[in-house]
Amino acid sequence: MARTGMTTLISNLRDYGVAGTADYTLGTTSYWSDNQLQTILDKNKLNVLHEELVSVATYNTGGSLVYKDFYSTFGNWEETSAGTSVFVVEDGTGNAIGTALWSMNYAEGKLTFGADQGGSTRYITGQSYDLNSAAANVWQMKAGHHASSVNFKTDNMSVDRGDMMKNDRDMAIYYSSMGRVKHMTFDRDDTSGGDD
Repeated sequence: MARTGMTTLISNLRDYGVAGTADYTLGTTSYWSDNQLQTILDKNKLNVLHEELVSVATYNTGGSLVYKDFYSTFGNWEETSAGTSVFVVEDGTGNAIGTALWSMNYAEGKLTFGADQGGSTRYITGQSYDLNSAAANVWQMKAGHHASSVNFKTDNMSVDRGDMMKNDRDMAIYYSSMGRVKHMTFDRDDTSGGDD
């Protein structure tokens, strides 16, 4: 059974991948269950440990600056409904701050406190998911399924399964192009030995 903190992420991945609960069956396995989508999401997660959040000051109704809004570099977090150990907010000394004191926009990565934090440093620990790369994985698997299909014609109708596979591959490329950079190589100009 999928973790409760993954409900929104799984729902969003269903939308990105146009993945119903019974799109097709291979052997005795129907695609796409919540567990199958969670497994794909778990392959596209980033474990974040003590990320320092960026605080943004706003003005309260009296015209004074307050520090209630904090932003992460990442979005699409697993939610605390799966347990407070999954997503933790900490103060500058590493002590956990209770969930009653803040609210989180998990998709956006925006943490909002009910009271002014006075410019104090805040950290979060949890798992952020790359929905675009996960969607690319779903579309790649769909392309694999459609690769074994055949084209057919009847008197008044024609179905080209090759078009379905091409569409799946195009969608995989589309979502893959928006995914997080997983690995990057840099070449230094000063070590190339070229003429400068």
